[in-house]
Amino acid sequence: MKQFTGSSDDIFAMSLIRRTVETLWRPETMDADRRGQEMSAAFVALAAFKPQDEVEGMLAAQAVALHAAAMELARRAMISDQPHAVAQDYRNTMVKLSRGMIEVIDALDRKRGKSRPQIVRVERVTVQPGGQAIVGNVTSGAGAAVGGGGRHETEIEDEPHAPRARLAHDSAAGAVLPSLRSQDAEREPVLGASDARQGPLPAARRKKHRPAHR
Repeated sequence: MKQFTGSSDDIFAMSLIRRTVETLWRPETMDADRRGQEMSAAFVALAAFKPQDEVEGMLAAQAVALHAAAMELARRAMISDQPHAVAQDYRNTMVKLSRGMIEVIDALDRKRGKSRPQIVRVERVTVQPGGQAIVGNVTSGAGAAVGGGGRHETEIEDEPHAPRARLAHDSAAGAVLPSLRSQDAEREPVLGASDARQGPLPAARRKKHRPAHR
């Protein structure tokens, strides 16, 4: 029985085989030959997993039971003259059983060390002035090489940015940045409410206007 259950213990092996066979759909109306064929198919399915110990034998038995149940529900979903909702429930449950069987097989592969390791690749992202981002290794110089080969750089350009001075006074963009201070040392005086009450400004503070040439 070890080729079917992975165990040399006769009690464990017979119990596992009996429980596996009991999960098969074998109605009383099924003839003896058909019942024998279903049992033989279960034995072949167990042996296909080639269990090496009791744990692998139990996983193989669960996979066979889930497969048998999923196939039976798929058969019932195809029966004619039944409500559509009932057939849809059969199909939905069949899909869940099929996924459960896949998970059991994956667990068996992980136990045997056959699972595919997950590889996570992390790269450095460097943001340069001007809104550009370089993904990967960053090298200096036009002829620098990465890893002994050619340069491996991927640039992602951001939206173009307007110059700061133009953006501050762009009529379309509006008052995005505060107005820049004029570079001219001579500035116009700003009148306040108190200055208006004090009367006209002294001659030294008045703005000189050049006569217009005719």
